[in-house]
Amino acid sequence: MTPTSVRLDDDMLQFLAGMDRRPDETNADLIRKLMAEARQMREGFGDYRAATRLFSGFASRADAEIKVLEDAADQHSELVARAMNLMSDSFAFAISTAVSSDARPAAQLRKLEMGLAKRLMSMAEVLLQQAVSSYASTYDPTGLEQSMRGRMAGLAKLASIASDATNGEERS
Repeated sequence: MTPTSVRLDDDMLQFLAGMDRRPDETNADLIRKLMAEARQMREGFGDYRAATRLFSGFASRADAEIKVLEDAADQHSELVARAMNLMSDSFAFAISTAVSSDARPAAQLRKLEMGLAKRLMSMAEVLLQQAVSSYASTYDPTGLEQSMRGRMAGLAKLASIASDATNGEERS
C-alpha cells in the first residue's frame, strides 16, 4: 500500500465519527471502506448481479427500520416487503441494462422495456393479491381494499382488453 495524506474538513470528520464502526476501526479504515463502496458502485452499474447487491445494500437500512417498526407495532405487511424487494430489483435491472454496452442500442432498449414490464406486472399481481385476499398481509387490509376498489373495475377492463389483444382480437 502506498501511504496517502488527505485533508478533511470538520463536516467530513463528523460524518466519519458518526459512521457505524467496530471499536478498533480507524478513520483510515473507514475511508478505505468508503472508497471500496464507491468503486463497487461505479463498477457494478453494468452488471445485473453487482447492481442487485448494490441496491439491496441501499435498501437494507430501510428494510431494517421497517422491521423494527413492524416489531414495535406487532404487524407485518407482505405488500411492503415484496414491494421493497421488487423496487430494489427493478432499479438494479434498469441501471445495469441501461449502462451495459453488450448489446446494440435498440436491443438494449427492448431488453430494458421487457424487463421493467415483467417487474411491474409482478408488482401489480402483488397489489391485486393483497387487495382481494380475505387474509391480506397488510397493515390495514380494509383500507387497502377500499382504496383499490375504485380502481379494480378500470383494471379489470384494461386486463380484459389486453387479454383480447393477445388472443388475436381487436382492441376496443
